[in-house]
Amino acid sequence: MSETTQEAQEGVADAVQGLSDNTRALVRHEIVAAQKEMLGKVKQALPAAGLLGAAAFFGVLSAAASYRLSIRLLEKGLSPATAALTATAGYAMAAGAAGAMGIQQLRAAPPVLPTETVKAAAAKAKTTATKAKAAATKAKTAAGKPTATRAKATASKAAASRATASRAKPTNAG
Repeated sequence: MSETTQEAQEGVADAVQGLSDNTRALVRHEIVAAQKEMLGKVKQALPAAGLLGAAAFFGVLSAAASYRLSIRLLEKGLSPATAALTATAGYAMAAGAAGAMGIQQLRAAPPVLPTETVKAAAAKAKTTATKAKAAATKAKTAAGKPTATRAKATASKAAASRATASRAKPTNAG
C-alpha cells in the first residue's frame, strides 16, 4: 500500500511541478504582453500630454511676456486695478481653452492600463485552474485505487486461500 501511496504522491508532485513551471511561464508571458500594451497606449497619449504641457508653457509665457503690455493698454481706458483684472481673466480663459482641448484628446485616447492583457490573463488563469483541478482529481483517484500489480497479487492471495480452504475440508464421499 505504501508503494501505491508513494507513486500517487510522486505523480501529484510531478503534476504540481509541471503546473508551477507552466504558471511561471504564463506569468512571464503576461507581464511582457502587459508591458507592450501599456507602452503602445502611452505612445498614443503622448501627443495629448504634449498639448497639455504646451498649454501650460504658453500660458506662462503669455502671462509673463504680455503682462506689462496688456496692463499699459488697458490702463489707457481703465483704472489700474480694473486693467489688471481684465488681463487676468483673459489669460485664464485662454489657458482654460487649451486645457479643455488637451483633456478632450486624453479622453479620446484608450486607457493606459493593459485591459486586453488582463482579460487574456484571466481567461488563461481560469483554464489553468480547471486543468489543475482535473489533475488533482486524477491524482486523488489514483491514490485511492490499487495498482494493477497489487490487484493481481490480491487476486492470487484470494485464490490461494480458497485452494487451501478446499483442501482442508473433509469430503463426504460415502
